[in-house]
Amino acid sequence: MKSFKEIEDNLIANTYAKRDVEIVRGSGAIVYDKNGKEYIDCVTGNGVALLGHGNKDIAKAVSEQAQKIITTPGIFYSEARANFAEKITKILPIKNSKIFLGNSGTEAVECTIKLARKATGKTDFIAMKNGFHGRTLGALSATFRPKYRKPFEPLVPGFTHVSFNNIDELRNAITERTAGVILEAVQGEAGVVLADRNYLKEVRELCDEKGVLMILDEIQTFGRTGNYFAAQTFGIEPDILTVAKGLAGGVPIGLCAARTEIFDKLEVGEHASTFGGNALACAAGTACLDVLEKEKLVQKGAKMGEKLRKNLEQLNGNEKIREVRGIGAMIAVESRFPVKEQLGFSLKNGVLAQTSGMSTIRLLPPLIINEKEVETVSKVIINSFAK
Repeated sequence: MKSFKEIEDNLIANTYAKRDVEIVRGSGAIVYDKNGKEYIDCVTGNGVALLGHGNKDIAKAVSEQAQKIITTPGIFYSEARANFAEKITKILPIKNSKIFLGNSGTEAVECTIKLARKATGKTDFIAMKNGFHGRTLGALSATFRPKYRKPFEPLVPGFTHVSFNNIDELRNAITERTAGVILEAVQGEAGVVLADRNYLKEVRELCDEKGVLMILDEIQTFGRTGNYFAAQTFGIEPDILTVAKGLAGGVPIGLCAARTEIFDKLEVGEHASTFGGNALACAAGTACLDVLEKEKLVQKGAKMGEKLRKNLEQLNGNEKIREVRGIGAMIAVESRFPVKEQLGFSLKNGVLAQTSGMSTIRLLPPLIINEKEVETVSKVIINSFAK
């Protein structure tokens, strides 16, 4: 009988750098391979498993909704969609907002591009060097790394990239054709690189001055910076916001939010999604928001993340380490050398970690990670650099 590793290798497109582990189930911050070995999951499906694995509230909401009705297209009204919309708009950092629901972060960015062009009548965008916004054609045009872009050029025209945290460079790049500035408060894919607090405020002021929309990509930061949104952590209000990843506790969902007067520029039929806003995802999203609120996980998760980062700062004296950095439940250890050996050591010793580029370990623990698990992860990552 073939293993599912063999089946995937034969039948699934080879677009991922696979690790030699076959995961069969998860519970809390732990996942298990086919042999029963435990791993503390600090990959969390690239930040998706915000509540960890096997959450009973998510499972109950999905099960009950699946037995009731799974999907209702946007041409009909949906109780599950209405409940989720009411819940999420109450906590959004944009006052008087509307939302569009899709299925992923990259879809949310695609919606943003169309919305900004329609609302402003302008065509161009300024994005950040080392920023990441997705791999579909529009989102890829906003993404910076040539590795992702080059094979698929020509991309959508009108995109320019400037240095992150450099307000003068941004100011000089804005033209009369600029519809929006799209950026992350924390560049996750780049290795958890934080915006300077003053920089985001300066971007907000500059966009107001120039009549340009400020678009904040919160696809990875949702729930991870000590607030629901990094915009709240950094004290800004964007014009447009994208969210995805952990918003529905692991069920695929994507959201574009904007001020009502911006969204009202879109007319019927100008944007849509077959699966966007389906009842199953919306029920999971509502359940996720309920759990985050009830268990105060945004605050607890940030506290555990900060503890993990402080533990890892012991590495700062190591000659192999360039920097340990992070915010809340987003942590990075940047090495002066490739970290393939460290990833292998961590895997062997029961910790799943992600990379950013060749030389940075990125940790996105679930918000429910406990102190004992944090200590274990800290010990394993620190020991991985001991050789």
